[in-house]
Amino acid sequence: GGGGGGGIREGGCAAAADASTGGLVVGIEHIRELVEWSTENVKKDGKAHHLDSRRLLLLEGDGYQGYAPEAPYDVIHVGAAPETVPPALLEQMKPGGILLIPVGTQAAGQQYVRIIKDEDGQLKNEALFGVRYVPLTTVEGQLKGR
Repeated sequence: GGGGGGGIREGGCAAAADASTGGLVVGIEHIRELVEWSTENVKKDGKAHHLDSRRLLLLEGDGYQGYAPEAPYDVIHVGAAPETVPPALLEQMKPGGILLIPVGTQAAGQQYVRIIKDEDGQLKNEALFGVRYVPLTTVEGQLKGR
């Protein structure tokens, strides 16, 4: 993000591997303990320098809202399925950027969707294949088991 290339990723320590390729990686979890656990795992994996250099940000936040302070992003990957694509994520895409996201409900079915924002800001949606992801939830929903 922030013009230097990078992406936002919903979810923790898997983002560390991406930080080694350059740019900025932002990982968002809405449960503080998961952020702390992810941070510790990055350090145990010998990747603390990505945290120290701020090439990898692991944050407590709302995945529906993304992380606007470092937008726009080249790539946004969401690791849980909202029923519909969150508008904030579309807004945070850079022209030429890609959003990869599972969309739908477990009951009605989910699709892994690739959304490309062209240089004019137009969005092209393409359902790639069927998937089964956990739902993207709020903190309250996750703690209540929904």
